[in-house]
Amino acid sequence: MNREIKFRGKTLSGNWIYGLLTILTKDIDYNRKRGVYISNSLGLPFAYDVRPESVGQYIGLKDKNGIDIYEGDKFKIKAGSCYIHVYVCFVDGAFVFKDIANNKTLYNLIDLHEMKIEGNIHKNEYLFDK
Repeated sequence: MNREIKFRGKTLSGNWIYGLLTILTKDIDYNRKRGVYISNSLGLPFAYDVRPESVGQYIGLKDKNGIDIYEGDKFKIKAGSCYIHVYVCFVDGAFVFKDIANNKTLYNLIDLHEMKIEGNIHKNEYLFDK
């Protein structure tokens, strides 16, 4: 199975944008300055200037509500008699969970199709404004 490659990032004005990622390490010309960009639906690579720390890649899975899961998405996992809060990140070539409380990496992505996205590590908000 091939995973669709796409990214999410937050614009400087605070809107979430979805598309392909372009990173410019130096200015190309007057209109294309050094920065991180997400393409628009027409495929224009410099359509949206986004905050680099907000960029996350689609991991190829959906939550129980059919919402695409990206790096940085938060979940609540039952661990014995309590819950832990985790987020998705990319470590050593794989998407994994990290425990928000102690930054410990958990290498099992459990059954994400049975879980619901609780928010995003970049801001405690819901991401359903696509």
